[in-house]
Amino acid sequence: MMKALLAATLALLTLTGCVNLDPAPDNARHFTLAATAVSGNANRPALAVAVMPVVIPDFLKRSNIIMRKSADELDISPFSRWAEPLENGIARVVAQNLTTLLNSRFIRTSDQRATRKDELQLNINVIEFTTSPTGEARVVIESKLIGPDGQSVVTASRTRLTTPPAAEPADTAKAVAALSDTLRQYAEQLAAVLLQSS
Repeated sequence: MMKALLAATLALLTLTGCVNLDPAPDNARHFTLAATAVSGNANRPALAVAVMPVVIPDFLKRSNIIMRKSADELDISPFSRWAEPLENGIARVVAQNLTTLLNSRFIRTSDQRATRKDELQLNINVIEFTTSPTGEARVVIESKLIGPDGQSVVTASRTRLTTPPAAEPADTAKAVAALSDTLRQYAEQLAAVLLQSS
């Protein structure tokens, strides 16, 4: 009985020694959106805008980058991920683009302290934020600009933004760059509205 127990123990120790218990390597690539707006006119008025927390659909609330294969099918990448929550990245890039376009140091995200009483609030509701298999970005954003009183609506819009399909086979880096470009387009349209209303 003792010999059998000893043999079983030795066999178990031998088996354990052959098993690699190191964690599997993480082959994921991590991406961030980038602000790509070109500097605006320095003589423009210094507007104050707070980009409020961005609302995104549930299917985008994940770290994996998503490609839309068809109207009702999504491809969730197992190895391409956002390096920050997507809603935070969108808010950050919109604020950075507006800062550049309006030449204003009074553009902020909601987690930063307010510095002006005449600050406008930008509410962003993202309906679509994906790319196609050909690398075309497809973005739909509903936005509302609220006056300094916190109630009056300065402007409200639903914006559809796209980029051309990729000339070469699309990869994740190009898809992310295309999504960043749609946020530049969005910020340019918004900056024009802000300047008209100021």
